[in-house]
Amino acid sequence: MHRAIGYANRHGGKLHRSPGGYWAEKGFDPDKHPDATYFGTNTVDGMVKRGIGTYTSHRTNSRGDFAVEFTLDKFYRVPETEKLNAS
Repeated sequence: MHRAIGYANRHGGKLHRSPGGYWAEKGFDPDKHPDATYFGTNTVDGMVKRGIGTYTSHRTNSRGDFAVEFTLDKFYRVPETEKLNAS
């Protein structure tokens, strides 16, 4: 989860769900970047259950409603100045 929090901070505090249940930056395509960093649904669900963030967008298909965007709670967000100093 620590890696997912850090990754979300580097991408505007958000993770987006790609087809297949891959959570990463918006527009991530696991077929084009199989070695890239991404996270599974269980990791993101765990962060929601622990109050680290919330699902902020959903979609509906024939099987029901599902989350497609996760946003970190402001408590877990790293200010932009800290991100620059860490680089």
